[in-house]
Amino acid sequence: MSSKGRQKETLRSLSRQSLHDDDIESYHSELLNASDRACALVGAATVEHALSIAIIANFVELDEERENQLFWNPTSPLGSLSSKIQMAFALGVYDGYFSTMVSSVKDIRNVFAHALRPINFQHPLVKTACDKLPRTEHVLKSGAADPLTTERRRYIATCIQLANVLKDYAEKRRVHGVKTRAYLIKQPR
Repeated sequence: MSSKGRQKETLRSLSRQSLHDDDIESYHSELLNASDRACALVGAATVEHALSIAIIANFVELDEERENQLFWNPTSPLGSLSSKIQMAFALGVYDGYFSTMVSSVKDIRNVFAHALRPINFQHPLVKTACDKLPRTEHVLKSGAADPLTTERRRYIATCIQLANVLKDYAEKRRVHGVKTRAYLIKQPR
């Protein structure tokens, strides 16, 4: 602890911090203008953070130590995005289609996180994975000289929409005790 009673900031605690209002512009700039690899990692981190919030909204109130034991320590049972996806589905946070979309974001993120080779959203396998995401990229504003590929645009839009729906779900659970599921969009037929 520091001299003022606050815990010392660590790399792990830095990775858990939420966006502040003054971070939003930089966050959007990073998603839209940074490398494809950065975009994939930041987009998935946004979804993972929102997923953690949605899961916590289903739990009894946890103190910081218990929350750290469940989510944020190296050996935590909910320390990976994959385990969070499974837990949220088991808790009824979302249906199978929503789970598939979150898993697709995870799979795309993993390629960018672990590939040693330079990789981008135009790689045939990444393109194929992005083609399975919902067609919601129209929610992002574009200009005449828009440098974003359709696949990157679709990935960003999906990450933002998933995160927003999960945060809305958590807010309804917390404030109103509403038992509902998070729905993205209807599954295509």
